[in-house]
Amino acid sequence: MGILHRHARRWYRSPSQGAYEQLANMLGGSQHQSPPRNLTSKAERIFADFLQNSMHAKRTTEEIDSIVQAGMTIVKGNSVASLAPNARFTDGKQRLFAETLQDLDTALRSIGESYFLAAGTALGAIRDGQFIPHDDDIDIGMFDDSADGSGRLLRVTIALEKWGFVPFQVLGSVDHGLELRCIHSRTKVNIDINWFYREAAKDGKPFLWCATYFGAAERRAHQKYRYRHDIFLPRAISFAGGSYLVPPVEYLREYYGEDWRVPKKFDYWEGLAGEYKNIIPE
Repeated sequence: MGILHRHARRWYRSPSQGAYEQLANMLGGSQHQSPPRNLTSKAERIFADFLQNSMHAKRTTEEIDSIVQAGMTIVKGNSVASLAPNARFTDGKQRLFAETLQDLDTALRSIGESYFLAAGTALGAIRDGQFIPHDDDIDIGMFDDSADGSGRLLRVTIALEKWGFVPFQVLGSVDHGLELRCIHSRTKVNIDINWFYREAAKDGKPFLWCATYFGAAERRAHQKYRYRHDIFLPRAISFAGGSYLVPPVEYLREYYGEDWRVPKKFDYWEGLAGEYKNIIPE
């Protein structure tokens, strides 16, 4: 089951702490490793220091959370959405998102990993042919189809780091609701990677699900929001200067409702309140 599974419940109570404990083990296997290469931003130095000095073994949970929250604040402040909130998205922000996706694609292809655009990124690609103007990250999905989930996550994380992506949050476990969040050190664009799991319903019909962890997730059955989709096979489309896999239209209908073609501006919290149509009631 791996370290991720053993710490899954404690992770939700303190997700940042658990994320860095796991990354410290993944990125080198030692509590006193060298920091990742080419770390220049203040945020990256904070994260490298956290990994290098194994603060989780020397500090209280409250101190750890304070340190990590400071780093998260810097990440948020340096994101492209924060740096240029009023910029025309079809100009600089569109380009930065496209460049980030291209680097992400190169990183995952370098290790033979397949993925597809998900959530708002898939919606923008299919409906509009561009990233949604008010979106603040890139969403991708990966099918949980590996017999070695922990090893796969290690390979993915190392490949992403080589292409400038700094992991700053790991939620869930490799076998139940993994969510990996990173920031691109050059473009400052965030990416959100969700594992998609196959499960059989009570009637025996299989379905796919992925998970998120904020809002009132801790009060739910699995301490997460699970999103249900029918089994699907991604298809390739031309988007943002490249060819990328996307889910079928039915995926968008399940997620956003019958009026998914109508542009709406809402955030994650408003999505939980009703805009997301496929949250499993549990």
